[in-house]
Amino acid sequence: MAEGHPQAIKLAFGNTFLSESQVLKVLAKPDVPEQVVAAIAQHSRWSCQYNVRLALVRNAHTLASLVLTMLPDLTLRDLKELAKFEHLPSTFKEYFEKQLERRATSAED
Repeated sequence: MAEGHPQAIKLAFGNTFLSESQVLKVLAKPDVPEQVVAAIAQHSRWSCQYNVRLALVRNAHTLASLVLTMLPDLTLRDLKELAKFEHLPSTFKEYFEKQLERRATSAED
C-alpha cells in the first residue's frame, strides 16, 4: 500500500486486520505517494479517525481543500503544534494560524 499500487491499496483497505497504527505509519513516510494519501483521505473507515485526520493534515500531499475541512475539528494544542512544523507548505501554516486566530476571537466573545 505504501508504494501506491492501486491494487495493493484496494487489498489493504479490504483487509480487516489493517490497523490504525499501520495507516499512521504509511502517512508518516515522507515519500508516500499522493494517491495513497488521497485514498486514505477518501476512505470511510479511516477518514473519520481523529489520529488519521491529524496525520493527513501533517502530510504535505494532502489537498489544501481537505486540510481546510479538517481544521475546525482539531484540538487547539494540535493546531499550535502544526503551526510550528517546518516541513509543511507555508499555505498550510497560514491556515493553522488563521484557525488559531478565529478560535482566540471566538473565545473572547
